[in-house]
Amino acid sequence: MKPKGSLVRPLFKGCLLISTFGGLMGLRDESALESALMRARNKYHYESDIEFTDLCAAYGYGVSQNHPHNDGNKRTAFAAMMIFARFNGMTIQAQEDSVVRIMYKVASGVAGEETLKVWLEKHLIPYAHS
Repeated sequence: MKPKGSLVRPLFKGCLLISTFGGLMGLRDESALESALMRARNKYHYESDIEFTDLCAAYGYGVSQNHPHNDGNKRTAFAAMMIFARFNGMTIQAQEDSVVRIMYKVASGVAGEETLKVWLEKHLIPYAHS
């Protein structure tokens, strides 16, 4: 499956998450954001046997690890995965506490990209448009 949609513009608007949920506004490092978002594209073009969950996890892991925003990087990382999933006809269905746990684990380095991929395999479902 060729992934659809570019996350660059929506995530430059990551300040929307901060204005909604609170935190320090602003992009800390534009190059870090660009690098995080290119992670999935590079995987798609240069790795064999790539799965949708690999790409989705790459967005979440990349943003979480690169810390491109002044604040809200875990929220933005999850939003990146959700936006990518929605662009491709999927959504993430999980309890809030499960999302918080996995994103904290990934951000702190306790869980890696592969762990995030496994979590996504359990929580990605087709998006039912209403």
